[in-house]
Amino acid sequence: MNQTSKKPISPRTRVRSVVDRISAQGGSVIYQQQALYPVLEIVVRIREKSREQLGDFESHILRFAGHGVSDQAEFAFVIGFPEEKLVPILHELSGRGLLSQDSMHATKFMLSELGKLTIAHGAEVLETDRVILLCGLSGRLVPRELYLMPTIDPSQLRGSRFVPDLIRESSEITLSHLNLGSIPNKRAVNLPEEAIEICGVLAQSEKPKFLECEILLFKLGVETKVELHFSHGKVDWLSASDVLGLLEPLGYPASSPVQVVRALAEELKRIGLVLDGQGELDSNSNPVFTLSGCDDRFFEQKVAGRLYPLHVAAGSLLARPVPGFPRILRGRTLSLLARRGSKLERDVIVLRFIDQVITEMKIKRQSNPEQLFEALSTRTSETGFSLEEIKKVSLRTKDETFIASTTGQASV
Repeated sequence: MNQTSKKPISPRTRVRSVVDRISAQGGSVIYQQQALYPVLEIVVRIREKSREQLGDFESHILRFAGHGVSDQAEFAFVIGFPEEKLVPILHELSGRGLLSQDSMHATKFMLSELGKLTIAHGAEVLETDRVILLCGLSGRLVPRELYLMPTIDPSQLRGSRFVPDLIRESSEITLSHLNLGSIPNKRAVNLPEEAIEICGVLAQSEKPKFLECEILLFKLGVETKVELHFSHGKVDWLSASDVLGLLEPLGYPASSPVQVVRALAEELKRIGLVLDGQGELDSNSNPVFTLSGCDDRFFEQKVAGRLYPLHVAAGSLLARPVPGFPRILRGRTLSLLARRGSKLERDVIVLRFIDQVITEMKIKRQSNPEQLFEALSTRTSETGFSLEEIKKVSLRTKDETFIASTTGQASV
């Protein structure tokens, strides 16, 4: 099932860019968590057109068989070919499934179902067995990219981690999605473009499996959406109710919401944050904290590969969910807000401005220190801060790229 591919992007990295997009569109993340996606591995018998051209002589034999010629002597007569040379060819076509030999009369050959399809499609039709993966929640064929991932057997999970309770028995998963007429792009679901029919599932070939993923439950406007992100590809056709069984129990199973907020407050203080108030839960029961300040430790730390301050809401900039404290949050998302008018708010605005410039320049493939510095220095008016003020804030991060963008030097 493995296929050659470029180095995969981790699910967490994929989700980070999606979260940025959601935030930019004014949406909010309700739930984010690693999970196990149930799939059903089955072996199906596929009829597909061969890529090799069927010879004219073989085509003539099949067409005569379709018109009622059956005895090998009759074939030799109508084709005008020596019977002793024709018989091996008839047996070969029988071995390929295009003709069927009469069990009572060894010299008689009839056109088989594959032979009829071969005539109809103008190319030899073969029967092959193929391993495919079905979504364990809907029965739908999964994207081709997911075949690049290692599958996990249920026996590997016992006693080691949370196992989803919503994986149906193999016999309960619908096979209605195996109708090729309903699949506009066969390649996208790892089927050959030459496939014309899925005949059925091989008996006792069903094997429940799991794939590791990152679940993202979010709101855009009034609509709630769910996406499952994998190291290769994503699944975005499931509803929130479909995936509830993949999630560990919603809420805070080990603690009350008040205890969770208190525990988070202690963790935030530990990494150098000064809280304005005790924190609260938003309408989705996700914790929100307002920050009045911080020490330098906070500016130097990173979470999910990004500087911590870049997750903080400041001015008109929305909060980016903080993907940390998994034992406390259990998949819930944490939002941090800089207090209006605080120095922290000013510093976060500066850092997020620098980050925006760096990101835009990387897209343009212009990310050496001189190019970053030139781009940033010509846009300082967007922030209302001087270049010297921006430089002072960048130095607090001790991040080489941020510092280079405000100094034009690779190191300071």
